[in-house]
Amino acid sequence: MTTRKRNILVALVAVIVAAVGILTITAGGDRTVTATHAVHEIAVNAEGVALDGYDPVAYFTGDKSELGSLRFEHQWKNAKWRFANASNRDAFAADPEKYAPQYGGFCAFALSVGAEPPAGSPTAWNIENGKLYLYTNKVAQILAKFLPHGTEKADKNWTTFSPHS
Repeated sequence: MTTRKRNILVALVAVIVAAVGILTITAGGDRTVTATHAVHEIAVNAEGVALDGYDPVAYFTGDKSELGSLRFEHQWKNAKWRFANASNRDAFAADPEKYAPQYGGFCAFALSVGAEPPAGSPTAWNIENGKLYLYTNKVAQILAKFLPHGTEKADKNWTTFSPHS
């Protein structure tokens, strides 16, 4: 096989893998979320809990996703937020914008490619410039790293999908 044919084949496989990943992402992958951004500014589950009950402060203080507790709950933007401890709950209550995920917890990658954003997974995430971004799944999380200007595109597209528009 010539170098040119191999390069074309590699590019074709990359396009197919990316297309399958995007379809999985925009279809919501294996996640079921009952809320949509048209109804809620924050992605919530059937019980109205953001981040499926994961502690938003733990991403910053422990550099990990950690389940919160019913004992440490706070209401913000029509969503229930759970925390691993009282200290994290109080930090969030004092400055929720600092800890809440961008785009209300909807998938940052889907927004960056102009797709209708499903809810992000609390286990597929990254912190960029001090802000928490969620992705539908690990595929979206990886693909986001290779998308030039993804955050800027997602910021722009969020205004289209946001209930603020």
